[in-house]
Amino acid sequence: MFGLVGAAQMVFGVAGPFLYQVGLGYSSTTYGFIALAVGAANFVGAAMCGALAQRSTTKRLAMAGAVVLALGGAVMVASAHLVGLNFWFITAGAGLALLSTGVLDPLSKGLAMGVFSRNIGLIAGLISTFCYVSITGAMALVAWLPEESQEPLGWLYVAIAVGLITLLLTTVKRTAPAD
Repeated sequence: MFGLVGAAQMVFGVAGPFLYQVGLGYSSTTYGFIALAVGAANFVGAAMCGALAQRSTTKRLAMAGAVVLALGGAVMVASAHLVGLNFWFITAGAGLALLSTGVLDPLSKGLAMGVFSRNIGLIAGLISTFCYVSITGAMALVAWLPEESQEPLGWLYVAIAVGLITLLLTTVKRTAPAD
């Protein structure tokens, strides 16, 4: 899960300059401010994670985060078909995606680390290495995909969300109902 979340966090940085600067004609400075705003959504999600985790179960919070990630991707896919390359829809879709990954990042790291009781340093290193490989693969994929529309990035967000939900449903232990 942590590798998928890390990949979702980073791919906007590959596709964003092409969408905003090449496709929409914004300057690099303007794109930098847009990327800062989208990155702030990621920070807000991470800052909210602790408070949300106290009000929900881990599995429910992870599912909700994956659904918001898919929603961000769906905004990008639908807008690509309905209005084409559009500042507001790209920014809203990326903002939702990065807000969700802000919540999912510490949550998925906690889920990964919570499985182990020994050799935590070694396990953390292995998890980080797998995450970086996932990020590199996703960034290479985005660099290879067409860059004149937000649709490929949107579909990637949807695919990652489906992957997260699949992993959650197949790996996280079911808990017995409370008495």
